[in-house]
Formats: sequence, structure tokens, C-alpha cells
Amino acid sequence: MFRAALHRTGFLALLVGLAGRDAPAVEVLLGEGRALVREVRTLALAQGLQTVVLDNLPAGIDPETLTVRARRVELELRAWALDGGTGMAATASGEAVWPPPVASAPGGVLPAGPVSVRAQLYAPDERRALDVEVSYQTTGLDWSAAYQVVVRGDRVEEREPLSADLTGWVRIQNRSGIAFTNAAVRLVGRRRIPDAGGPPPGFLILDEVSPMSDLWRWRPPEADIEYEYALPGPVDLPAGVETEVALIKSVRVPAARRYVLRAEEFSASLEAPPRPLRKYIILRNTVANRLGAPLPPGPVQLFLGSMRSQLLQTGDLPHTPVDGDIRIDLGPSPDVTGRRGRQARAERPEGGEIETFAIEVLNGRDGAITVELDEKPPLILQWTLVSSTRPCREVFRRLRYQLDLPAGGRETVEYSLRVSRPSL
Repeated sequence: MFRAALHRTGFLALLVGLAGRDAPAVEVLLGEGRALVREVRTLALAQGLQTVVLDNLPAGIDPETLTVRARRVELELRAWALDGGTGMAATASGEAVWPPPVASAPGGVLPAGPVSVRAQLYAPDERRALDVEVSYQTTGLDWSAAYQVVVRGDRVEEREPLSADLTGWVRIQNRSGIAFTNAAVRLVGRRRIPDAGGPPPGFLILDEVSPMSDLWRWRPPEADIEYEYALPGPVDLPAGVETEVALIKSVRVPAARRYVLRAEEFSASLEAPPRPLRKYIILRNTVANRLGAPLPPGPVQLFLGSMRSQLLQTGDLPHTPVDGDIRIDLGPSPDVTGRRGRQARAERPEGGEIETFAIEVLNGRDGAITVELDEKPPLILQWTLVSSTRPCREVFRRLRYQLDLPAGGRETVEYSLRVSRPSL
């Protein structure tokens, strides 16, 4: 993603932006332990092959990723290497001096502070002052997000709406050895996928030759795609300091409480003991709620409006797109339990089967609640929904239900599928 981001915004746009009075002097695309840095420097270049020293670079720079570009000038970066100098000014010479001197750090260890890179450039003509874009990848930078939410509402009747104050911030650790001043920072991260702890136990013997074995073979979860988040404005990142940057702050946002049964978290057997549903606080990520920006994942601290000094519990906020639901995961709730599984199977005279499944939910709380069922039928064959005892929506081959349960209430939802077997 870093390479794609390097060319996502044109060089012209970067130069025009830097011409503003308070425009950012550098762009930092910050990932997990690595960063892509882009800045504009003014160099004096002679015609032909020459050596230019780029100073004040982070010690963790990857010289293989160094690029030097200019508008309407075809610069050629012929070679590059770390230089042993510290703080040398950029110079130009009509003669190429190569190879550069060996870095002075012993044992190949990079110095802790800024380093310089000696670059061999070819310029088609002489330029006394040429603005060039210097970009590179480096280590030593990392980030994390965190949130606090204060809720107000009835603690017993959870179907009643909530009012929530949501505050979020980003902490950026700069251990690169140099400071970044007035930097436009964009964050890159992935959704956190819970670790399943390895393959589940069992005694299934697979035929290694048959390609059908791939349908049952356990695989570790694939890495999620990377998402990008822009900070609201330019920031200063001093060297060796953890900087805290405000991300969002919204008050009196309408919110709701939901208990969710997600199919992947429950075994497909009605003989299994009931498991707790997960509880969520849900609010809309919209401009009308004074939000409306992509939110990175991070832990959440939950407080009650009348007890701001006392932490009620912690939760987790996943990646949330603009106009999506902010679903603050408060973890399993032992008072609301459920289970799911196959209830019946019948052969069809014309071929195939009708399979009926059931989902049971029990509300052990003293007040009414709202439950969401996110059901994925436990089938690998093609299926078609035939009937359901409660209205549902079919979304990407999943069935979505919403139920209201009174205090102490129990609900059983049944649905039937027509299953088609493939013809060989």
C-alpha cells in the first residue's frame, strides 16, 4: 500500500500544497512499525553526473526505497548509500565521487541520531534551485488509537435509547531519531482479527489426494486489507517522544444497545450448552453526529454519565467506515445466552433436501433487550431460503434478524432451506 500511496497524490499537488502559508512541510504515511515519508527539498544541481548528500534522515531508513523526483525534470538516481557524516548540507559537484566513505558506526550498527545518504544523481541541465520530492521508507515510527465513551440512559430497560459522548485520540511513537515538524500524517492499519488459537481439536481424517479435502481443512485467518485514516490537521512529532493527537470529539450522540449472536462464535448443534451473546453499543458514524471520518480500531473505556470518575468496563472499537455503524464491543454477556443448530432434515421427491435450523435465545436480564441474529447456515452446498418464522434480511448469503425480548423471555427462530446437491 505504501508504494501505491507514493503516487496516489500527484507531485504537483504536493508542491502546490507546500506553497501555502501553513501547509504541511512533510507527509508521513504511518503503518505498523514502518512509515513512508515524502518531503520537498531545494537542491542546487550541476549538469551531468554528481553526488548529492541528503542529510537529517532517520537512522532506520531503507536506502533501497529512496526516490528523488522533480517536476518536468528527468532526474536519474544512479546509486545511493548511507554516509558517515552528520548534518552535512546538500551540495552539488560537477564530478562524481563514488563510492562514498564507509559509515563510522561500528559493526554495521546505525547511529541513533540522524543519518545522511549520499546519492549519485544525473541531471540533464544545471539548476541553481530545484524543488525535488524526496521519499523513502523507514522504521522507528508506530501508532495506536484509543477511545473513551460516556453513556447516559436507563441501566435496566436496555431497549431505551442512549446518549453517548465519544472521544478518540491517536498516540504516535517517534523513535526514528529525527523530528517531523508540521507533518500531514495518514495512518494505515488493519482490523484486529481475534486469534483462534490454532486448529480446533478433532479426528477428521482427510484424503490428501482429493481436492474436496480443502473444504474442511483448517486454515489460519487471512490478513485483512489495510485501511487509511487521515489525522484532522498537521502535527509535530518530536524525536524520542510519544505524541498524542485528538482524533474525534462528539457529545450527545444517539446510541443503542444490542446483543448479537454471530454464527461463527457458536457451534452448529442444539445439543451444545448455551453460550453468551456479545453486547454492543451502536452509534452512527455520520457528519450529523459530528463524526463522519473513518475510525481506526482501538480499545474503549466506558463510563456512566453520572459516574465519570469510575470506569464501568472496557471494550473494543473495530475499523468503522464513514456512514457506518460504530459498534463498540463490550464482550460476552452471561445474562443473555443462545445456541443454534439443525432441527430436521427431509428428502424432496424431486431430489435434494429441505433442512430446518433453529436459533434459541434466552434473556436472563431484568429488563427488555434487543437481539440481533447474524446467521450463516452451516452448509457448504447451494441453498435457497424457503421459510422463516420471523422476518429476516438475506445479506451476502447470511440471514439477519432483529428481535425484542422481554425480561426473562425466550425466543426460538426457525428457518428452512432448500439444499441442492451438485450433479457429477
